[in-house]
Amino acid sequence: MVWQRIDDQFGVSQKVIRIPRKRRQQVIGLWTLANNYAVRALTDGIIEEHELEELDAKDTDVAELVRVGLWHGSSHRCSACARPPAGGVVVHDFLDYNFSREQVMADREKERVRKAAQRQSRRSPTGTPDGTPGGSDPVSGDPVPSRPDPVPSPLTDTTHEPQSSPEGDGSPKGLDGGEVVSLRARAVGIKDLPEVLRLLRSHVGITVTEAGAIELVQETTKRARDEVKNVDAYFARACRKSPDEVRDDYDRLDIAAVS
Repeated sequence: MVWQRIDDQFGVSQKVIRIPRKRRQQVIGLWTLANNYAVRALTDGIIEEHELEELDAKDTDVAELVRVGLWHGSSHRCSACARPPAGGVVVHDFLDYNFSREQVMADREKERVRKAAQRQSRRSPTGTPDGTPGGSDPVSGDPVPSRPDPVPSPLTDTTHEPQSSPEGDGSPKGLDGGEVVSLRARAVGIKDLPEVLRLLRSHVGITVTEAGAIELVQETTKRARDEVKNVDAYFARACRKSPDEVRDDYDRLDIAAVS
């Protein structure tokens, strides 16, 4: 989780005091919500025009924040701040108080590797991190025996099940891998799987297989209090507003990433 950082002297700073008292609460409220979005979405302090519209930012409030120097427009001359696209703004000195997208993504990758190593160590025999026979117990020094081949259970062994009838059993016979994935996506309610993959890359910071993305969407929609009628829109909001929850699902479910 990424935290928004605000100087404890911010409320009495000259830039804030220069905002007329009658408008100060509304203008700083916009500043706070917009900065929080920039922190959560990892924009490095840049807030584009359509994002300002989503925040219901009044032109007069945006202009006031630019006037006092808390924000910069696209034509600013501040050498310390990035230049936003036309119609957007950038938060002055954003990266002096908040982590950059690059830093956050690097930390998340380290955490992903750490958790993956923990999961692997729990699955492997003692003394053999990769699960291969021939290792030794670190306490006794005795060899770790290889695992015997599992004995099929009569309840789970499907190797001798009769083949289903080719007529009307509903199974996806004759479909290639892409068609099977498309069927699974539609069954979950996903209409645009490539967009789901893009959202995971841009807002959550992970690149997963199509099957993994479908599993993440399923897990996310389980948390909905009401029936999810538009799965794509619901998952898009989750990626933008709660990327850490989606990433926690990714780590907990051990979903395969694309290397």
